[in-house]
Amino acid sequence: ELVFAGNIVHLDFESGRVFAASDSGEDLDRRVLSCERWCYRPYDFAEALCAAAAAYEDRASDLTNALARAKGELLPSTPSPRDAELIPVDRLWRQPWGSIWGPPGTGKTTAVADLIARALRAWPNERILAVAPTNRAADELVMRVSALLERDPIPLRPLARSIFRGGTGASESLHKLPTVALEENKTSKLLNTIQQRERELTLERSRGGPAPELARMQAELRSLRGRVKDPTLKEAEKGESPLMVLTVHRALRLVSELEGEETFQRLVVDEAGMVTRAATALLAPLARQV
Repeated sequence: ELVFAGNIVHLDFESGRVFAASDSGEDLDRRVLSCERWCYRPYDFAEALCAAAAAYEDRASDLTNALARAKGELLPSTPSPRDAELIPVDRLWRQPWGSIWGPPGTGKTTAVADLIARALRAWPNERILAVAPTNRAADELVMRVSALLERDPIPLRPLARSIFRGGTGASESLHKLPTVALEENKTSKLLNTIQQRERELTLERSRGGPAPELARMQAELRSLRGRVKDPTLKEAEKGESPLMVLTVHRALRLVSELEGEETFQRLVVDEAGMVTRAATALLAPLARQV
């Protein structure tokens, strides 16, 4: 069995060929080129899970505890008589973990948005990480929280940059919201080079260029993009916005980038029924409350 690390950079659907770029460069064992059968480790998501788990090497007990809670093995404590008098949405933040459950169409996302907005106003100096399984779900959560904050802003904070929508794939409609900051796209020589290479790749595809050349161009683009400082990581480290909204996939990558360090006061997982227990557990130690 031969094993090498790399990335699939192009699929030629006409010939059925798969083009992969090796991380080993010229040191690649040439025997892999004559293999009759290849097995690929699937999906970036699986890689993000593995990297996130490795980040908690020094916090194994926290991860074990989070997994037990995600599996429902550690039940919440009975609320005190004083806490029992609170409405349920306020009672959630009185315990390490809480959940909102309901059938489709019962207003769970509306309740989650209200929960986040309440927390931002009650604790304006704390930071919240909110995640959702898809870009569409993340954008919907951003729009709902934004509408609430426009009506009733966070005390002692400017309305702008109340929410940071990180990662790629955010809707263009979010640009119009006064509360939202998206990943910065500052002009630089490197970004200009990337944009130029993207245009060249698009043109080559439209011409029906040869598959090896398309693979080479995509591999070069991947390398250039990897040299760009990630705005989401920068925001997580600097903390200018009290609310950060990401997809689950991007948040898992953030775990490894932050080396598993507790960075937020609160974590909110929207559409949690579509998120695996493992992913939820791996995200939980980034915050004090979930």
